[in-house]
Amino acid sequence: MQLDKSTLPHSIESEKASLGSMLLNSEAVAYAVDKVNSQDYHEVKNRHVFDAIKEAYNADRNVDVVTVSEYMQHDNAEDYLNELVASTPSPSTYSDYISIVQDKAQLRDLIKTGDKLQELGYTSQDTETAIDQAESMVFQMSQVKSADRIVKISDKIEGYKDKLRERARNPDRITGLATHYRDLDMILGGFQDSDLIIQAGRPSMGKTALALNCANNICKDVHEDGSKKKVTIFSLEMSTEQLIERLVCAEANISAEKMRAGQLDRDEWKKVGVALDEVKSWDLEIDDTPNLTVGEIRAKLRRSHAEKPIDFVIIDYLGLIGDGNTTGGENRSTVVGQKTKALKGMARELDTPILLLSQLNRGVEQREDKRPMMSDLRESGAIEQDADVVIMLYRDEYYNADSPAKNIAEVIINKHRKGSNGTIELAFLKEYTKFVNLDYRR
Repeated sequence: MQLDKSTLPHSIESEKASLGSMLLNSEAVAYAVDKVNSQDYHEVKNRHVFDAIKEAYNADRNVDVVTVSEYMQHDNAEDYLNELVASTPSPSTYSDYISIVQDKAQLRDLIKTGDKLQELGYTSQDTETAIDQAESMVFQMSQVKSADRIVKISDKIEGYKDKLRERARNPDRITGLATHYRDLDMILGGFQDSDLIIQAGRPSMGKTALALNCANNICKDVHEDGSKKKVTIFSLEMSTEQLIERLVCAEANISAEKMRAGQLDRDEWKKVGVALDEVKSWDLEIDDTPNLTVGEIRAKLRRSHAEKPIDFVIIDYLGLIGDGNTTGGENRSTVVGQKTKALKGMARELDTPILLLSQLNRGVEQREDKRPMMSDLRESGAIEQDADVVIMLYRDEYYNADSPAKNIAEVIINKHRKGSNGTIELAFLKEYTKFVNLDYRR
């Protein structure tokens, strides 16, 4: 459908008042450049004014009629800028004017998106793909608008300098999401936003236990405003009730075997009660729907993230993610690659770390040294390419009854896109299905 630009939602008065405020109030400029971009202005000449204001601001020049007119390269620029200043009722209420400009721009985007959705409905041959594309469009609409996605590097350097200074003042500071496993955090700096982290191991190594322990630790952390961090788990293998039982056992330090049998003494029941209250207080959500496809996971994450931003995602595990609309003709490596690529894209879209659990192939069992390697990943090429971090678990006592490393798990970092690889050790308290730092004492 052809859109009539003259009838699209807009407020010329608010556009003029917002620009006039920027010419009169330096605070308005700093506020505006982070909230809107030139395309948020309906009138083309107002877009040119905003671009000139931003250019002057980025050059550390005073933003006023004289300086901005220099950047506009138009004979009548100064006259129009003076008109903007004269038509501004109150420069101190700049945020109100800018908010109206934003709202009108989003309404125009909504109309354009609606037209795209109509076209998608009429032309798409694949319903699931069409729905995924539609949800992506709507999700992007729901996000708070900020500056242009494409940015000049000069605009970002000062912010990066501040980050470097902060690191220098706090050299041991965790830059990502703390797992609270000290040595792991030292190597990774915590789980970083937008990272796809693969955690792999043979059966019974403790993959799910370590993932849940990370969730446990992260759920106890809070944001600066005091709100608890939000964790989302997709459990394609275990039920929600089974996960709750594991979380409670680990939190209360209660034997999972005794818990299942209900053979607890009075003190242990009290511990369970306290643990249940603690777990209940977390901002933790679990989806145990089996055979979910990547598209379905993505749709659920977008909806949840729109309600409140997610801090950490766990998917257990890659091999149980449904294939969706694949024809069956593609080789397994291609299918796995499509899934990991899509999940990496999801991590970037949400700006949230995703921990994806994966099995290792049986080749490990044929070697004398059974410590896993990258080549042990099933369809390793596709996974290795998309992962930012690859973590593998190894417990020597599982293979060697007389191992000197009793209750010790090796966490082997075989890929770390942003830093060095390495191996750290954690204590594994098997009866609680719990990993702890080696110096932990109970």
